[in-house]
Amino acid sequence: MITREVSIVFHVAATVRFDEKMKLAVPINVRSPKEMIDLCKEISYLKSFVHVSTAYANCPHDLIEEKIYEAPMDAHKLVTIIDYMDDKLVEDITPKLLGAWPNTYTFTKAIAESVIVKEAGELPIGIFRPAIVISTYREPIQGWIDNLYGPTGVAAGAGTGILRSIHCDGSIQANVVPGDLAVNALIVSAWDVADRRKSTISKKEKNDIPVYNYVSKDNPITYDELKVLSEKYGLEFPTSRAIWYYSFRNNKYKIIHLIYVYLLHLLPALLIDTVMICLGKQPRMLKVYKKIHKFMSVINYFTVKEWKFANDNVKVLINKLSEEDRENFACDITQVDWDHYFRTYVRGLRIYLIKDSLDTLPQARIKWQRLYWSHQVLKLILAYGLLRICWLIISFFF
Repeated sequence: MITREVSIVFHVAATVRFDEKMKLAVPINVRSPKEMIDLCKEISYLKSFVHVSTAYANCPHDLIEEKIYEAPMDAHKLVTIIDYMDDKLVEDITPKLLGAWPNTYTFTKAIAESVIVKEAGELPIGIFRPAIVISTYREPIQGWIDNLYGPTGVAAGAGTGILRSIHCDGSIQANVVPGDLAVNALIVSAWDVADRRKSTISKKEKNDIPVYNYVSKDNPITYDELKVLSEKYGLEFPTSRAIWYYSFRNNKYKIIHLIYVYLLHLLPALLIDTVMICLGKQPRMLKVYKKIHKFMSVINYFTVKEWKFANDNVKVLINKLSEEDRENFACDITQVDWDHYFRTYVRGLRIYLIKDSLDTLPQARIKWQRLYWSHQVLKLILAYGLLRICWLIISFFF
């Protein structure tokens, strides 16, 4: 049925876990694109095939243009290694295989792009590279999201009072794009691939694979601005599931971040777990923070480094759209009002991820006030204790 009736193919499926084991990441992210292309070669009326990559597939480069870069290694060799080596050996050599790439996700997606180039032949193919995709802006509903990846996990952790620091340079651009705009841009890119194929003349032009970097460079927002807006609307839509008041910072310097981690993550977790053990209950806070710190280490590469992106193909694409298509397939990132967007984003986090209905908002605000005053009292106690310690030290020496 697919080969008879389908004319447009989107290859979106992938494992997007940054730290996925190579034994799983390679079959899904590297072998599958070839299998999809083999299928597309059997489709009778194929107009467009779009492979979804990521804006960070070529992250060792500081400038990422809309072109195909040299792959970190040959795809066939990588698949052979993964197929014939046992799990332990593959894990042992993974750091060596990755080289300049920070994780298995970006590494396998970079190799997948080379698979597209090698196997495409004369098929009408394009590569779509979205930035960090977060919740929807307008459709099908505002603020919808179903995962805790990237900034979303940070916002959710900070909003519940669990996460208090992240190693992040707040002045760099947070390359985030709304989910519905990214999907619209993907659909439009498929149309453009087909349109380019119809309008090209030479065989060389037909074999050129267009690349679309869908990024937020034309409407930039920094990590600090993202934090401020998340805090602003986190206080407007507090969750009843919060365990402490909002107290979160982007810390550019790792040593300061580590001080925060030990004092505001691990020390409270240790105290809480000790109390739980004394009460005969199962301790769990240290386990929670172990997962949180693993998550932070995985995204750290992307929170302290900034890239420059070219997106000329996307700009040309948007300019080619009619007024009606611009409305139906809205994907112009310059039209996003970040302040309005983050109001729906934080509200969506509360409803769709934390699973906290807006019906609980009145109770949540009462709880939030109690947590606020508890937070202030604790700060006064800690400040008093610190002053006493300083006074004792000064008295001892003088």
